[in-house]
Amino acid sequence: MVPTENIKRHLTEPVSAASLVVYRSIFSICMFIGVLRQFYYGWIEEFYVQPSFFFSYPGFSWLSPGPSWFMFTAFALMALASLAMAVGFRTRLFAIIFFLLFTYTELIDKTTYLNHYYLVSILALFFILVPLQDSFRGAVNGKIQRFWLYGFRAQVGVVYFFAGVAKLNYDWLVLAQPLSIWLKASTDLAVIGPLLGYKETAYFASWAGAAFDLSIPFLLCFKRTRLIGFSCIVFFHFVTGALFNLGLFPYLMMVNATLFFSPAWPRWILDKLRLAARTSRPSKLKPIPRAILVFFTLHFIIQCLLPLRHHLYQGNHLWTEQGFRFSWMVMLIEKAGMVRYELTYDDGSYEMIYPSEYLTKVQSKMMSTQADMIVQFAHHLRDRNSQPSKQVTKVTADAVVALNGRRSQKMFDPDLNLLDVPISDAGLFVLPLKNPRP
Repeated sequence: MVPTENIKRHLTEPVSAASLVVYRSIFSICMFIGVLRQFYYGWIEEFYVQPSFFFSYPGFSWLSPGPSWFMFTAFALMALASLAMAVGFRTRLFAIIFFLLFTYTELIDKTTYLNHYYLVSILALFFILVPLQDSFRGAVNGKIQRFWLYGFRAQVGVVYFFAGVAKLNYDWLVLAQPLSIWLKASTDLAVIGPLLGYKETAYFASWAGAAFDLSIPFLLCFKRTRLIGFSCIVFFHFVTGALFNLGLFPYLMMVNATLFFSPAWPRWILDKLRLAARTSRPSKLKPIPRAILVFFTLHFIIQCLLPLRHHLYQGNHLWTEQGFRFSWMVMLIEKAGMVRYELTYDDGSYEMIYPSEYLTKVQSKMMSTQADMIVQFAHHLRDRNSQPSKQVTKVTADAVVALNGRRSQKMFDPDLNLLDVPISDAGLFVLPLKNPRP
């Protein structure tokens, strides 16, 4: 019983809320910038207004985008919610608004899935639950149970650790793929460009990347190695951000790393800027509700199981992508594919269809390499093209895909009727990967 009591006492010990408050503000500013990017680059129109079909997630087919004015309003409200959270105004209310709108837009279409969008939804949910004061000046001078800080740290650690575990595969360690492909595409850079063309560089980067992801959570956890770990994070994410088109992700991860520093680290900066309250009334912290404890326990059990679920399926998960989403599998694949469908009608006639006739450029590109979306679009073509006098009875796909520098090969049997394939089990019907090496 003694160890349990010690753990409980440690988790409920009051610590400075300053680091979480400042983190909330910087996180929210990053989200505000991210929403502005959606407006600036025309992504709202491209991803949510122009498409006539959306690749829904299992169980979320009821979610669909509204008209143009509705989607632009939703993103405007997201921007407003981000600013409110940044300055500490009705933070729980606006965290709920931001979480619901952000998660809603990301669940509309699988083709827009990104690991860091998934992480943003989780962190936004945490901000709904954490009992931080609204007032920025008051909150940084307040206290919070250590439990809440550990919850955020654990989530960041899970992302890094399982991203490292995912890199312990043949393609990444033995073939240095897909980094070999990506680095060769950057050989025109000044100074370091020629170096990126060497195979040895790709191998070093692959092994170093795996070691980085696996070790960073532990380096950040201990005071003696924390500065080393944070320095590695800044260097790593600046380099990857410069080499690859990763948007705000590298900067978000740098901000996340600050959670591992002393809870009171922002105080000396805020005191200098006179942004922190000089005095505060000591307040008794409320006990952590049992429902919150149950939620976090279940959440982290799921977070540890989801990245391992691909082991339940046969075949190369990089090829089939079964268990790939929501598993922190970051930068593991480079795929290129082409798909065309043949529809057979009950009167014996048939029709050839190319996805680019119905999908946007991004949708067509993403769909053409992912088995579940290839099958999902086949079902959509059946529903779209069937008429009372003429029903689609069979849809086949000539899907040719290349993985991590290998030669292209067929993903499905060209004679397989995709209407008989459940969308959620599409990976089970994917032909085995023939080429073990590029």
